[in-house]
Amino acid sequence: GERHALESMVFPYIERRIREKLTAAERDPSVPLVVLDAAILLETGWGRVCDTVVFVDAPDAKRFERLQRQRGWTRKEVEERERAQLSLEEKAKRADVVIDNSGPVELTRRQVHDLFCRLVRKASPSSSKKTLTPPSLGESGKRHNDDS
Repeated sequence: GERHALESMVFPYIERRIREKLTAAERDPSVPLVVLDAAILLETGWGRVCDTVVFVDAPDAKRFERLQRQRGWTRKEVEERERAQLSLEEKAKRADVVIDNSGPVELTRRQVHDLFCRLVRKASPSSSKKTLTPPSLGESGKRHNDDS
């Protein structure tokens, strides 16, 4: 329907921009890795450009509470968005790394920091950039990038 028509126009543009940004990052020696934050990364095939896919898991109630507080979404809106994506179980299964976001924020920060450090250590100036997918809107309810 309407959503698919919009996606067929917008997704190719987004993929082009992703590839442009990655190409620019690969040319910049000061960039040790790239973070691609996309709730629909796996559905769109954009995960093909990622060396590491990270899924951030949180219980339903916590995800809903965060999305309601930060985005103003109703339970129905959250459910509709999640139905339009792969199941959370499938995302976790396809991920290379799963971050547990059910506890205190400091625990999640520690997991992300440790993963970031491991990936940066793996990256070397002569290797291709490592791409990391952080908590996306669907899993964490909060964005940490500027989407530019």
